[in-house]
Parts: sequence; structure tokens; C-alpha cells
Amino acid sequence: LLKAKQIISDSLGQNHEQYAINCYSLAELYYSMGEFQKAESQHLQSLKIYKNKYGRNHLEYIDAMNHLGRFYLDIGKFSLADSLFQEIDAYWQKQKNKFHRKNASFLLDYAMLKEESGKYDHAEKLALLAISIRKQLYSATDLAYLRALNYLAMIYHQQGKYKEAGKLFVDNLNSTFEIGGKTHPIYTST
Repeated sequence: LLKAKQIISDSLGQNHEQYAINCYSLAELYYSMGEFQKAESQHLQSLKIYKNKYGRNHLEYIDAMNHLGRFYLDIGKFSLADSLFQEIDAYWQKQKNKFHRKNASFLLDYAMLKEESGKYDHAEKLALLAISIRKQLYSATDLAYLRALNYLAMIYHQQGKYKEAGKLFVDNLNSTFEIGGKTHPIYTST
């Protein structure tokens, strides 16, 4: 990836979208290796490129911001994640068409942050919004939809709403079993 980044830099320049994509890929690699400072640096570089290329009110910039926010969430920097997620939320509130797969993914990430912060009611609200978007975009047996339902079930469990959680877990298991059997990743994680 480092060699690819250099080739892209030499041929297209460091302000090209492909360079930003490579920075994001490197960020993910560094994250998986536990090299969080390097990962953060690559996320920030990617975000800067999208900001310079498209401005702050473009989906590519917002998506890069969500990647950085999710990174902060994953490493426990909740205040940094929350700051980014609030800005992303403001962007989506202004959009006429909120039924976009990237909005659904963002809402689930934001729900995870709220759950980590113990704000289960807010997390539930965000997860329900994500589910409604995914239900309109995908079928009821699509993995993206089933993952969102599974996450909502976990939120219900955290809230002590065991009946609701149990129903979602069972429905999710049945749907997942119908799709891929007992070896399906969602089936085995539930």
C-alpha cells in the first residue's frame, strides 16, 4: 500500500481522490496492526483531501469524516467521535433524501457511540432510523438490514428490554438461517 501510495502521488498528485482512497486503506491497515497514530494520520490526510476537493458539504467528505469518527469510536476517543458525528448528523439533517446507505451506516455508528456512552434511548432512536432506511433500500433478508436488527437487539438487551431483544434475536436467527444456514456469520455471532 505504501508503494501504491507513492505511485499514485507521483502520477496523480497528493490531492487526487485515488490518493485519499489509498490513505483510507492504509488507515485501516494500520488500525488492524494496532498502530493507531499512523492510522489517525492517514484518516486525517484522507479527510483533508476530500475537504479540499469537494468542500465540507459533499458526501465524500462526510463519508471520510464518518470513517474517522468510527475510528475514534473504536479506539475509545468518544469525545472526538461525538464531535464528528454531530457534524455529520447536521449534514444529514439538511438533506432532502435521507434514505441513503451511507446515512444508515452513519446512524448505526452514531448509535454505537451513544450506547457506549450509556445513552440507550438515543442509541435506540438512531438504530431505528437506520433500520427504517435499510428496510427501504434492501430486502428483509439482506445482510445490512439483518445487522442493523441485530444491533438493535443488543441495545434492547442493554436497556433490560429482554422480551424485545429476544424477539429480534430469534427473528434474526431465523432469517439468517434461511439465507445461509448455521455457518452464516450473523447466525454464529448471535
